[in-house]
Amino acid sequence: MLGRRELLYLSLLLAGRPAILRAASPGMTNRTKPYLPTLESLNTHTLPTWVDDAKFGIFIHWGLYSVPAFAPFGPNPNPSAPDMMRANPYSEWYENSLQFEGSDTAIFHRKHYGDAPYSAFRKPFETAAATFPVHDWADVLRASGARYATLVTKHHDGYLLCPSKHRNPHRTGWQSRTDIVGRVAKAVRAAGLRFGAYYSGGLDWTFNPARIDNGAAMIRAMPHDDIYDRYCFNHYSELIARYRPDYLWNDIGYPATGSMLQLFADYYNANPDGVVNDRWLSARDLVSGSPEDQLARLKSLMNYLKQHRLPPPGH
Repeated sequence: MLGRRELLYLSLLLAGRPAILRAASPGMTNRTKPYLPTLESLNTHTLPTWVDDAKFGIFIHWGLYSVPAFAPFGPNPNPSAPDMMRANPYSEWYENSLQFEGSDTAIFHRKHYGDAPYSAFRKPFETAAATFPVHDWADVLRASGARYATLVTKHHDGYLLCPSKHRNPHRTGWQSRTDIVGRVAKAVRAAGLRFGAYYSGGLDWTFNPARIDNGAAMIRAMPHDDIYDRYCFNHYSELIARYRPDYLWNDIGYPATGSMLQLFADYYNANPDGVVNDRWLSARDLVSGSPEDQLARLKSLMNYLKQHRLPPPGH
């Protein structure tokens, strides 16, 4: 399992700075000294025993994209194609896929929803969320043998699955009235599982609605100004304070290194038995410097992923 060591290394690799690595050993964290927002301090965090023991977990993707619940079947897109995202086989990318005129998603949408915007899915989703059978979910998760469950709290469409005092500045009311995150966290823990929180820090189409055609466009689409940096930090701080997740699962990247390290320190101080994943690429570092510098960092990233990630399964 990839963890804190690799993500810290990769963050520095993309920033063009050398990394100081420290091997993580499984075990319960027993620490009185607070973590600081520095690599030296964060690298003293050891891998919690529960992570090493939990060999099976389940990811829960449930959001506005679950209303149409559509994505084209077929092989994974050719990563070298300039429009590889046109036939994206993941329904949570529905809003982006919809922007490709004549795509399978656009054809499906026109047939079933006419000219309705993606935001029209909010009302039926919120109706379902008000009474969704969370305890039935928890029973299924427990029966599967899973040891932890990770819920998507905000995917790339920016819709938040819990009420927040940090409102979306671009789409009014772009959050669930029902505290879905809280209900799921309580139910899965009552069923004996650990709870993880996914959050898309790298992409938010409410901050940058530009269509993403391919991998390079995805990197360029990563918002990283001060407003978005603070927005993500505040949301994560709420998730940590309210739900004390055992696992922070960030996606794609994060706006800036400084706030990311502060977030890790805050998280480990609040939950020393927690763990983070390896998708925290610093958007500012990634897109800074000359085109040659950016290309070198992107190549380093691709080499890293090739060495550490299995290819996705066919669909």
